Amino acid sequence: GSFVAGINTNAKVQRAVDVATAGDTIFIQDGTYIEGSQVVIDKDLTVDGQSRVGTVLTPGYDTATGGNARGWWLVNAGIDLDVSGLTYDGTGNSVWQAVRHLGTGSFDDVAFTTIQYSASGSPYAGTAIAAFGGVGAVDVSNSFFDTIGRIGMQYFGAGTTGTFSGNTYTGKACLT
Repeated sequence: GSFVAGINTNAKVQRAVDVATAGDTIFIQDGTYIEGSQVVIDKDLTVDGQSRVGTVLTPGYDTATGGNARGWWLVNAGIDLDVSGLTYDGTGNSVWQAVRHLGTGSFDDVAFTTIQYSASGSPYAGTAIAAFGGVGAVDVSNSFFDTIGRIGMQYFGAGTTGTFSGNTYTGKACLT
């Protein structure tokens, strides 16, 4: 329901984030949702898709190659984000990082597919989740990684932790 008839006709995750209150749950019904710009998570939220195979999020743009603009979704420092039951699909776009995570949280039963920046060469990039900032845990469980350009899940920097369990990789992917 993040659209208003007569004003805009496409539901957007960012609009739902903007009107949510810290601690809310955003429920995304099955369908394909295209975001034309970076989704910025600036408050503690839970995002639940109706089903991993039916709730598909896609970027409508190419991410940048530097700084926080690398992330299609940017989770700000100090923010807790829990995500379940949806797919991040980068097909047709250059995605440096699907989720650039500077906070804490979890991903359960989430699919990441075709997260690549340059499939044919330099720069050799594409990360499903990049967690860093040294603030705590980002847990990933029961999720699926397919056709990842370089790294499926990256924990980077002292103090950045998390569990990584029950996940499946197909195609090109690695864990560091």
